[in-house]
Amino acid sequence: MDAVNKLLDKARVACSLPSDVALAEKLGVSRQLVSQWRKGANPLSDERIAQIAHLAHEDGGRWLLTIHAERASGAAAKDWQSLLRRFGAAAALGVVVLMPLGNASAAPLNAEVSSSAMHIM
Repeated sequence: MDAVNKLLDKARVACSLPSDVALAEKLGVSRQLVSQWRKGANPLSDERIAQIAHLAHEDGGRWLLTIHAERASGAAAKDWQSLLRRFGAAAALGVVVLMPLGNASAAPLNAEVSSSAMHIM
């Protein structure tokens, strides 16, 4: 439920919406439904998570994993947490691989540069 509230808050901020009522209008749902999402009384569907993440300019996949990991219990919770850790590690690796090496000035990558070297640690 904490992740759902964070996502809803991020969407409100990204869209400059003053209240959950305004967010509900933006999403085309009732304010009661948004309230139920916040309380955990009515879980968000995967489609709705993706829609709200898009409004928040956030990665929908990351939010899907985070919310499912928070909702799940028992062995399923461990599996969702494992997926979330793997996703985080893969995202971090992508950032590390794309970072320029050394003190060279950053230049756009293009296929014509043949003397570039990539180092993966």
